[in-house]
Amino acid sequence: MEDFDKASLYSAQILNDNLDIVGSEQYLEFLHEMKKVEKDRRQLGELQKIIKRMVTLDGAEENFFRRENSFRALPPHWFTFFDSDGIEDFGLRLYCIRVNDEALILLNGGRKTAQSVQNCPNCFPHFQFADKLTTAFYNAIYLNDIEVDGSQIKTDPNFYLEI
Repeated sequence: MEDFDKASLYSAQILNDNLDIVGSEQYLEFLHEMKKVEKDRRQLGELQKIIKRMVTLDGAEENFFRRENSFRALPPHWFTFFDSDGIEDFGLRLYCIRVNDEALILLNGGRKTAQSVQNCPNCFPHFQFADKLTTAFYNAIYLNDIEVDGSQIKTDPNFYLEI
Protein backbone atom coordinates (compact mmCIF):
# COMPACT_ATOMS: atom_id res chain seq x y z
CA MET A 1 0.00 0.00 0.00
CA GLU A 2 1.08 3.55 -0.74
CA ASP A 3 -0.62 6.36 1.14
CA PHE A 4 -1.10 9.76 -0.53
CA ASP A 5 -3.00 12.95 0.35
CA LYS A 6 -6.31 12.03 -1.31
CA ALA A 7 -6.21 8.26 -1.85
CA SER A 8 -4.23 5.16 -0.98
CA LEU A 9 -3.06 2.75 -3.67
CA TYR A 10 -3.04 -1.01 -3.26
CA SER A 11 -2.18 -3.86 -5.61
CA ALA A 12 -3.16 -7.51 -5.67
CA GLN A 13 -0.59 -10.24 -5.32
CA ILE A 14 -1.16 -13.76 -6.60
CA LEU A 15 0.07 -16.76 -4.61
CA ASN A 16 0.45 -20.25 -6.01
CA ASP A 17 -1.90 -23.08 -5.10
CA ASN A 18 0.28 -24.16 -2.16
CA LEU A 19 0.37 -20.59 -0.80
CA ASP A 20 4.08 -20.87 -0.11
CA ILE A 21 5.47 -19.13 -3.20
CA VAL A 22 4.61 -15.51 -3.89
CA GLY A 23 3.64 -14.95 -7.49
CA SER A 24 3.22 -11.82 -9.52
CA GLU A 25 2.26 -8.50 -8.03
CA GLN A 26 -0.34 -7.38 -10.55
CA TYR A 27 0.35 -3.67 -10.99
CA LEU A 28 4.14 -4.17 -11.10
CA GLU A 29 3.63 -6.82 -13.77
CA PHE A 30 1.51 -4.32 -15.75
CA LEU A 31 4.22 -1.64 -15.43
CA HIS A 32 6.93 -4.07 -16.51
CA GLU A 33 5.00 -5.26 -19.59
CA MET A 34 3.91 -1.79 -20.69
CA LYS A 35 7.47 -0.44 -20.61
CA LYS A 36 8.60 -2.84 -23.35
CA VAL A 37 7.03 -0.99 -26.31
CA GLU A 38 7.42 2.75 -26.94
CA LYS A 39 3.71 3.42 -27.61
CA ASP A 40 2.72 1.46 -24.50
CA ARG A 41 5.31 3.39 -22.48
CA ARG A 42 3.83 6.72 -23.64
CA GLN A 43 0.28 5.64 -22.85
CA LEU A 44 1.41 4.24 -19.50
CA GLY A 45 2.71 7.72 -18.72
CA GLU A 46 -0.75 9.14 -19.45
CA LEU A 47 -2.39 6.59 -17.13
CA GLN A 48 0.13 7.39 -14.41
CA LYS A 49 -0.74 11.11 -14.72
CA ILE A 50 -4.40 10.26 -14.14
CA ILE A 51 -3.50 8.15 -11.10
CA LYS A 52 -1.22 10.88 -9.75
CA ARG A 53 -4.03 13.44 -10.08
CA MET A 54 -6.39 11.14 -8.21
CA VAL A 55 -4.06 10.44 -5.30
CA THR A 56 -2.82 14.03 -4.89
CA LEU A 57 -5.76 16.25 -5.88
CA ASP A 58 -9.17 14.65 -6.35
CA GLY A 59 -9.33 11.21 -4.81
CA ALA A 60 -10.44 8.10 -6.71
CA GLU A 61 -13.70 9.69 -7.82
CA GLU A 62 -16.02 7.60 -9.99
CA ASN A 63 -15.68 9.96 -12.98
CA PHE A 64 -12.01 8.94 -13.44
CA PHE A 65 -12.99 5.39 -14.41
CA ARG A 66 -14.82 3.44 -17.03
CA ARG A 67 -17.26 0.89 -15.61
CA GLU A 68 -16.43 -2.75 -16.40
CA ASN A 69 -18.74 -5.34 -14.84
CA SER A 70 -18.14 -5.16 -11.06
CA PHE A 71 -14.79 -3.36 -11.32
CA ARG A 72 -13.36 -0.26 -13.01
CA ALA A 73 -10.78 0.52 -15.67
CA LEU A 74 -8.50 3.35 -16.65
CA PRO A 75 -8.51 5.48 -18.69
CA PRO A 76 -11.94 7.03 -18.11
CA HIS A 77 -14.52 6.82 -20.93
CA TRP A 78 -13.97 10.49 -21.80
CA PHE A 79 -10.21 10.05 -22.36
CA THR A 80 -8.70 9.15 -25.75
CA PHE A 81 -5.04 8.39 -26.28
CA PHE A 82 -3.71 10.70 -29.01
CA ASP A 83 -1.64 7.90 -30.56
CA SER A 84 -4.23 5.10 -30.74
CA ASP A 85 -4.55 3.67 -34.24
CA GLY A 86 -8.32 3.63 -34.64
CA ILE A 87 -10.36 0.53 -35.27
CA GLU A 88 -7.87 -2.06 -33.98
CA ASP A 89 -6.22 -0.06 -31.21
CA PHE A 90 -8.20 1.24 -28.26
CA GLY A 91 -5.17 2.02 -26.13
CA LEU A 92 -4.09 0.64 -22.78
CA ARG A 93 -6.54 -0.59 -20.20
CA LEU A 94 -5.66 -0.86 -16.53
CA TYR A 95 -8.20 -2.74 -14.45
CA CYS A 96 -8.74 -1.77 -10.82
CA ILE A 97 -11.08 -2.02 -7.88
CA ARG A 98 -12.34 1.38 -6.81
CA VAL A 99 -13.02 0.74 -3.14
CA ASN A 100 -14.13 4.31 -2.46
CA ASP A 101 -12.82 7.86 -3.11
CA GLU A 102 -9.92 7.17 -0.74
CA ALA A 103 -8.76 3.65 -1.72
CA LEU A 104 -7.93 2.11 -5.08
CA ILE A 105 -6.60 -1.38 -5.85
CA LEU A 106 -4.54 -1.41 -9.05
CA LEU A 107 -4.59 -4.68 -10.95
CA ASN A 108 -3.33 -5.52 -14.44
CA GLY A 109 -4.34 -4.92 -18.03
CA GLY A 110 -2.98 -4.50 -21.52
CA ARG A 111 -3.47 -2.93 -24.93
CA LYS A 112 -7.07 -3.38 -26.07
CA THR A 113 -7.09 -4.52 -29.70
CA ALA A 114 -10.77 -5.35 -30.24
CA GLN A 115 -14.07 -3.54 -29.71
CA SER A 116 -15.19 -6.26 -27.31
CA VAL A 117 -12.79 -7.13 -24.50
CA GLN A 118 -13.85 -10.78 -24.84
CA ASN A 119 -12.17 -10.74 -28.28
CA CYS A 120 -8.94 -9.16 -27.04
CA PRO A 121 -6.25 -11.69 -26.08
CA ASN A 122 -4.22 -8.94 -24.34
CA CYS A 123 -6.97 -7.80 -21.98
CA PHE A 124 -9.48 -10.63 -21.54
CA PRO A 125 -7.46 -12.74 -19.04
CA HIS A 126 -6.90 -9.63 -16.87
CA PHE A 127 -10.58 -8.67 -17.29
CA GLN A 128 -11.67 -12.11 -16.05
CA PHE A 129 -9.25 -11.99 -13.11
CA ALA A 130 -10.45 -8.49 -12.13
CA ASP A 131 -14.07 -9.63 -12.20
CA LYS A 132 -13.39 -12.68 -10.01
CA LEU A 133 -11.21 -10.75 -7.56
CA THR A 134 -13.72 -7.91 -7.24
CA THR A 135 -16.52 -10.35 -6.48
CA ALA A 136 -14.38 -12.12 -3.86
CA PHE A 137 -13.24 -8.78 -2.38
CA TYR A 138 -16.77 -7.42 -1.88
CA ASN A 139 -18.00 -10.79 -0.60
CA ALA A 140 -15.20 -10.70 2.02
CA ILE A 141 -16.33 -7.22 3.07
CA TYR A 142 -19.88 -8.53 3.41
CA LEU A 143 -18.62 -11.42 5.56
CA ASN A 144 -16.53 -9.01 7.70
CA ASP A 145 -13.24 -10.64 6.64
CA ILE A 146 -12.18 -7.27 5.20
CA GLU A 147 -12.86 -3.93 6.85
CA VAL A 148 -12.65 -0.68 4.91
CA ASP A 149 -12.05 2.43 6.99
CA GLY A 150 -11.54 5.42 4.70
CA SER A 151 -8.26 4.78 2.89
CA GLN A 152 -7.40 1.74 5.01
CA ILE A 153 -8.21 -1.83 4.00
CA LYS A 154 -7.86 -4.00 7.08
CA THR A 155 -7.66 -7.79 7.36
CA ASP A 156 -6.27 -10.45 9.61
CA PRO A 157 -2.52 -10.82 8.81
CA ASN A 158 -3.06 -14.39 7.51
CA PHE A 159 -6.15 -13.57 5.43
CA TYR A 160 -6.18 -14.19 1.69
CA LEU A 161 -8.88 -14.29 -0.96
CA GLU A 162 -9.34 -17.52 -2.85
CA ILE A 163 -10.64 -17.15 -6.38
